[in-house]
Amino acid sequence: MQLALEGKVESSEQIVEYKSMAEQFICNCAQKGDNNVKKTPGGLLYFLPWNNLQYTTAATFVLSAYSKYLTDAKASIQCPNGALQASDLLDLARSQVVN
Repeated sequence: MQLALEGKVESSEQIVEYKSMAEQFICNCAQKGDNNVKKTPGGLLYFLPWNNLQYTTAATFVLSAYSKYLTDAKASIQCPNGALQASDLLDLARSQVVN
C-alpha cells in the first residue's frame, strides 16, 4: 500500500478500495466515523476484552504510517464527522503509548 500511496505503482480498483477501507478505519479510531472504536476511560482504543493491546498496537502503527503519508502528500482525510490532518493522527497514535 505504501508504494501505491507514493505513486510508485499503478493505481487499481483494489488499491482505491484498500485506501478507502484504511481511511474508514482511521476515522473510526479518531471517533469521526460511522462505527467508532470504543475507548477506555483513560482514552485507550478498545477493540476486544482479550488481547486488546495487539489491536491497539496495530492501530497505532496504521495511524503513524498514515500520518507520514498525509504529511508527504499534503493531504487530509475527510471523515463522516469532520476532517483529519496528519497531526491529528499522530496525536492519537501518541496518546496510545504516552500517559
